Amino acid sequence: MAPQPRRVLLVEQNKDGTAGGSYQSLYDIARSLDRSRYTPEVLFYSTNRFVDRLTDLGVPVHIWQGPVRSNRLANALGGVLDRVAVLRKLGVDIVHLNNAPAAGADNWLPAARIRRIPCITHARTVVRPGHTAIHRWLHRRYDLVLGDSRHVAEAVIAVTGIARDRVRVVYEGVDADAFRDSVRRPAAEVRQQFGVRPDDVLIVMAGHLRPWKGQHVLVDALSRVTNRGHLKAIFVGGTPAGHTDYVEQLQATATATGIADIISFVGERNDVADFMSAADIVVHASTDPEPFGIVVVEGMALGKAVLASALGGPLEIITPGTGLLFDPAHPEQLAAAIDRVAADANFRAELGRAARERADVFSVRALVSGTEAAYDSVSQ
Repeated sequence: MAPQPRRVLLVEQNKDGTAGGSYQSLYDIARSLDRSRYTPEVLFYSTNRFVDRLTDLGVPVHIWQGPVRSNRLANALGGVLDRVAVLRKLGVDIVHLNNAPAAGADNWLPAARIRRIPCITHARTVVRPGHTAIHRWLHRRYDLVLGDSRHVAEAVIAVTGIARDRVRVVYEGVDADAFRDSVRRPAAEVRQQFGVRPDDVLIVMAGHLRPWKGQHVLVDALSRVTNRGHLKAIFVGGTPAGHTDYVEQLQATATATGIADIISFVGERNDVADFMSAADIVVHASTDPEPFGIVVVEGMALGKAVLASALGGPLEIITPGTGLLFDPAHPEQLAAAIDRVAADANFRAELGRAARERADVFSVRALVSGTEAAYDSVSQ
């Protein structure tokens, strides 16, 4: 008689309802698990766009309803016991926390330990020093930590002291076919709308406008390029609260350096793929190490020449011939890369072809296979 599938509770611990990349990754895992071996259930702290999508696929979804107690100690202890009750009620065999080791270490992890069931956490952000000794101790109690890049995995080991054999790299997965299929408008239509001529080289940078994302690095680089007569740059992304000064600074710098006429800020959009599809060059310029760098893979999946910061995840994504890396602390390096790629259409095409093949390495199937292997190892 075949063994019963093990019940996995995937917990997304973001509480502000902004359904970003971690939600997409959780959704991809939950919808793709081998149901003959693992039965997924999902718990969110607030409703979001993935609730109905998961429910439609037959994945049970729960919204956290645990009480908040006025006494701090009672709230901490009660929070653990509330989660013990949920795990018991659902008959959970494995707890998979979706965000970072610190999220859930003081409630879901102890609850899993009380229930004597494995607890795995993803690490989708770089773990930094500063945790208390008790939290570092708790982090070392996870059965497995899944870093979404080697950079993240090494930071987990260095900061928490968890044994290396309990940390694995499971790269984020991008559904390249779905991303390509999400392109709705012809490239020529997008380019014409924003005054990009057929012989112009269009640079697109996608991401929220905030300092660590490095839009200022690209603005600085554009002021340094040798020949910008046929260059256009479009920044796609909204301005988070508290960052309006940064956007004003970007615009002021563009004006002061004489490049305002080649730059467009289009704000928050739900058609990012259309802009990236219309681009000749996709730029990623984060000044802090990216844990992974999904936008890098998305640009590569569309067959674009991608120029990315040589920090964190992109160092592992881009291999020789599949894109160009630069130090964001030196905008002149990005300027040189733009000059080289913009001047040579054949080189752009070669980079794009190799990039598209490389993007397939970071697939949803690979993400799910790595996750299932983690489940298998703690189920034995």
